[in-house]
Amino acid sequence: MIAQITYKSFATNPDYFILCEKGVLHVVQDETTSDFAVGEFVEIQGRKKGDVLYADSIEPVAEEKEKKAAEESEKWQDALLDLRDADPLVDAPIFKTMKPAFRKAATRLQMAVLQMQPILVRFDEDTDGITSALYIHSLIEHFVKKHALPYPKSHFRAFQAEAPIFEMKHLQVLQKEADDFARKPLILLLDHGASEESLHALQAAKADGFELMIVDHHPPSSTTLAQYDVAVHPFQHGGDSSACTSTLAYSIAAATYAVRKDWAEFAMQGDKSPFAKKIDFKEPVVLDYIADKQYTLKKYAEILDDKNQIDILYQRCLRLREKALQTAIAKRRLEQVGPLTVQWLDISYVTDDYPPRGGIVQGLHEHFEKGPALVTVGYDDERVIFRANPSALKLGFAANAWIAELKKLPHAVSSGGGHPGAASMRLQPKKKDVVLQALEQRFKKEFGST
Repeated sequence: MIAQITYKSFATNPDYFILCEKGVLHVVQDETTSDFAVGEFVEIQGRKKGDVLYADSIEPVAEEKEKKAAEESEKWQDALLDLRDADPLVDAPIFKTMKPAFRKAATRLQMAVLQMQPILVRFDEDTDGITSALYIHSLIEHFVKKHALPYPKSHFRAFQAEAPIFEMKHLQVLQKEADDFARKPLILLLDHGASEESLHALQAAKADGFELMIVDHHPPSSTTLAQYDVAVHPFQHGGDSSACTSTLAYSIAAATYAVRKDWAEFAMQGDKSPFAKKIDFKEPVVLDYIADKQYTLKKYAEILDDKNQIDILYQRCLRLREKALQTAIAKRRLEQVGPLTVQWLDISYVTDDYPPRGGIVQGLHEHFEKGPALVTVGYDDERVIFRANPSALKLGFAANAWIAELKKLPHAVSSGGGHPGAASMRLQPKKKDVVLQALEQRFKKEFGST
């Protein structure tokens, strides 16, 4: 039997995983001693017991047979791929335009499984990021189960991101994880990693031999996106941030099998996507509440499917959010700048775990956002958080553009970005006053004379 080595264990006489006409098999060297490289073609004779092939002989494929073996390998892979033409979750042109990108991503993930390539997923710690990771995991799990593939569970590892930027310290964590494998993993970033601040770490990852993939909807840097081997991003197809990452991850999974829709619906509500058809789910509120617990994907999925637990956690959330809102209202400072109301909130006073400081700024903004133009600015010594309502956006306010300008201040802003109506930035030490002063001047310059 001709086969291709797709993975091997760390050993002087290694076990192999092979791709052949019978699918993917685990090969144990029972009567043989060999050490072939991943990617090589071999001829194997042996005895199959269950999912394991015990090798009696393993020999390299003759040189004149290698070309035909490579052609056969492509056929074996194509025969196992699961691709379907699924209806889009949202009836919007961007999802039809991006259909080839969804199929490409689904194909690459399935190929990683067939080739026994480990997958390291890093996802943002909110409803959008968590549900996106659940969709990717469900795709892998379904594909493995359907074809009874010997893909080890340890080959898929998910890590919750505490920041929207992929930095060198995050790469170092994944590099350490990669040491467990004989083959370089695929790194998949979900709901983050498209901004310019991620460029340095991505270039380092490429130099280290990692394959990179991203699914995201935040305004990107074209230079940063160019680092990815596979990028699923609406900005590359004439779209904007309306399609949250979970709707994209859903579309990738749906290109493989009939996947559930509710996770993406939760994310659309949580991200305030204009595509959201319902805005009174309890699940996204609860998911943001428990996001800092750093649960496993399995645990998050179990909670989302436990309606009784959702109800209990939701009521707890409401009480904590209402208490935090009343405190924020008492502490806010209002400033009228022409047609624009600026709502300033120093969030340094916050010590409770929930709502987090960003959640308090969000809650305060939501309480007053229906009406005239409003921008909410939450700040402490380490960050500035922006929220803007539709009326403010119509006047020309764009938080991400303002952050780009503030980054030009000498040694003041370490990182930042986001959407026009929701963005944040990290400050350098002792630069809060400089940044706030620049902000006040910018508000007066842009809106004071209107």
